[in-house]
Amino acid sequence: MKAEELAALGQHRMAKVFDVILLLALIGFFTVIPHVSRMLYMGDWDFWVDWKDKLWWPIAGPSSALLVTAVGHYLAWYYLRLPLGATFTAVFVLVGAWLSRIFSFYSMEYYPINFIWPATTIPMALALDLILFWSRSYLVTSLIGGFLWGFLFYPVNWLMLMPFLQPVTLFGKTFTIADLMGYYFIRPQTPEYLRRIDEGTLQAFLGQRIWISILMAGIACTFMYWIGIGLGKLLGIMPMRKVLRQT
Repeated sequence: MKAEELAALGQHRMAKVFDVILLLALIGFFTVIPHVSRMLYMGDWDFWVDWKDKLWWPIAGPSSALLVTAVGHYLAWYYLRLPLGATFTAVFVLVGAWLSRIFSFYSMEYYPINFIWPATTIPMALALDLILFWSRSYLVTSLIGGFLWGFLFYPVNWLMLMPFLQPVTLFGKTFTIADLMGYYFIRPQTPEYLRRIDEGTLQAFLGQRIWISILMAGIACTFMYWIGIGLGKLLGIMPMRKVLRQT
């Protein structure tokens, strides 16, 4: 083989290695960073089934989840014109959350899986990508897709949460199954854990409060979508432009 062909072959192999490293880095970023974001912004509302209430969880959950998902959503559309970024990011987020639950909460602390399951955002991510593909407009996607992201979060996860909100009676007191599990599986008793979210109401019954929460979640996610787009530009587009200018 000629020297030029050997050099071209070496460059081709280096390009493949770079693509693999970049892909692994992106998978790690969209698996680890969203989990850290969940810990910071969702915390107990996402970790424990008895904290998946109908007041704050439907607002804090989708808002923090959309922040990182919108980054992958924007980068995939900007570089590849593929409406798959939000879906892949949501899948990686869910995989990372389950790995954390299984290897830390379950394997080390022995909490049961049905007490620590994470919420899913995959159906909302599919809607977000489809709306961007259909409209080709970030404004339309933020108004429709962002609102649907927050509005559908509680109904989508309701099927998994519903069995734990059934009322039970123990020692003359009425609890939900989730509350009863929380009493049996003790966690650090800080003031954060001692606060009751739905004090004075039975969490098993779906009242008007949930509709206010999911409406506020839809409005919050409409604005959170643009924050995610801004982070995508800051983390992905601007550094790449500097690299291209230097080369």
